[in-house]
Amino acid sequence: MLGDLAPAELRDADILDWARGRDRTFANNSIRRRLALARTFLRWCDRRGVGPGLDLEEEFAVMRRSYPATYGKVQDAHPARWLSADEAARLVATCSDGTCQGERDELAIRLGLLGLRVAELCSLTWANVLADRTLAWTGKGRKPRRVRIGLGLAARLEAWHDAYEAGLGRPVAGSDPVICAIRTANQHTAARQVAWSATITHYAYRRLLARRADAAGLGHVAPHDLRRTAANLLNTARSADGGHLFDVGDIQKVLGHAQIGTTQRYLNALDTDAIDRAAPVLDLA
Repeated sequence: MLGDLAPAELRDADILDWARGRDRTFANNSIRRRLALARTFLRWCDRRGVGPGLDLEEEFAVMRRSYPATYGKVQDAHPARWLSADEAARLVATCSDGTCQGERDELAIRLGLLGLRVAELCSLTWANVLADRTLAWTGKGRKPRRVRIGLGLAARLEAWHDAYEAGLGRPVAGSDPVICAIRTANQHTAARQVAWSATITHYAYRRLLARRADAAGLGHVAPHDLRRTAANLLNTARSADGGHLFDVGDIQKVLGHAQIGTTQRYLNALDTDAIDRAAPVLDLA
């Protein structure tokens, strides 16, 4: 949009129009990211004496207020989703087709439902699988993360380990990825097979999830929707007397959020009936 303009030639309208986007269809968060980038760039130029010398702080502040931050891709064609326990079970069930690819897909989805981010899931290796039914790895921001896995997932992971070694023809190494890629067998056939020890890409993970979600009749499901679903399943878990089994601090620990406010944004989007539930509690008459 800025064409061949040198930094010193930029006008305030050029900067603000770039932040908004040519067709003004950018989502709020995209505009806010562009504003932050423009501010950083202008300050960098000014420090080196090549900037336009524009003071746009007030204009930037007005635009930030005009485009408040949003959560959950509410302005996206596919807003964030929180699957119910039944929907999550249907998604997993589509993988039970008796194939190695099905086993891989089930593990990939189950790990997402544990709250792993897609980057963490794709980079998970067998060295991260500990003997005490624990997964331990370095997560976002180089922070250590650890989750315990249930007996059902542990059994499937052990079976996958055996199939992995059989497919490799050698013992599994700690550096081997847990979730492998799938590739065409050869150029003469469309058949697909597991590419043992080949790391799955983020794009390939999104494709496998989209394929399984379509088979389950769920429509569009993004990888991060599985992480949101983990929050939903924990938030809706109840004891026999109806009390919450997990508070927001517990969920923060499971998901590995650095700030509890991030966890609260996950749950605020879920807990839409708070006003109705509060009515009988506050009715003291």
